[in-house]
Amino acid sequence: MNYAIGTRVRRAREGAGLTQEALAGAIDRSKEAISNIERGVNLPTIDTLQRICDVTGIPIGYMFNDTPSTNDMLNLKTEIDMIIMKMSIGDLKFMSEFLKLYIDRDRQAD
Repeated sequence: MNYAIGTRVRRAREGAGLTQEALAGAIDRSKEAISNIERGVNLPTIDTLQRICDVTGIPIGYMFNDTPSTNDMLNLKTEIDMIIMKMSIGDLKFMSEFLKLYIDRDRQAD
């Protein structure tokens, strides 16, 4: 769980265009504390996690999504989540339709 939350914190920070130092200053924590969270060394308190979410614009529920069984899956889901959060409603509708067509195409090929 520490690794999953740490990875999500790092992705949220990067998505917001913040350095560890900038995030630390914004939430009144040390750069080392942010580094330890991101590496999974320490699990943040709920208060710290909420502050991180407030600064990065990420809903706190995002930090507690089901943890995939592999690091690769976690990284992919997190990366996709960060991209989706930056998309306009029009882009989201387009991508939704595209994905539906893509899935249907694969099913028809079987």
